[in-house]
Amino acid sequence: MRWTAFRLALLVVAVLAALSVGRYPLRMKDIADFLLAATGLKQMPKGAYDLLYNVIVQIRLPRVLTAVLVGAALATSGGASIIMLVLGGVISGTLFTALLSIAKFAADPGNKLPAIEYWLMGNLSLADTKVIGWAVAISTQLP
Repeated sequence: MRWTAFRLALLVVAVLAALSVGRYPLRMKDIADFLLAATGLKQMPKGAYDLLYNVIVQIRLPRVLTAVLVGAALATSGGASIIMLVLGGVISGTLFTALLSIAKFAADPGNKLPAIEYWLMGNLSLADTKVIGWAVAISTQLP
């Protein structure tokens, strides 16, 4: 029970730290003030509230929650041994690289190739509340 509380507290600290980092840096006080204002426990000027709502709820929170869900999925997928996971990753990575090389060779260098390269960088920027809702709904239905 003690370790569960510790891990949960660590997760909360990591989520708050992730919400504070970005192109528009936020202090923990800003996040706390926003959370208090969102729950109606504190007053905040409308302009500041709208700005923090956009930064926290619209942009950062979906990405952070998606990262938490991905981490939880990886943590609970411990049914296979480490060696099998590594071997499976090497095999699937090699196959994916070969197929991707064919796609890049056939792609239009002025239009499609830059899009492929950008996609390969990968990120959670397209995560929104709908994606999180679907991920939670699907993950709660799995055995």
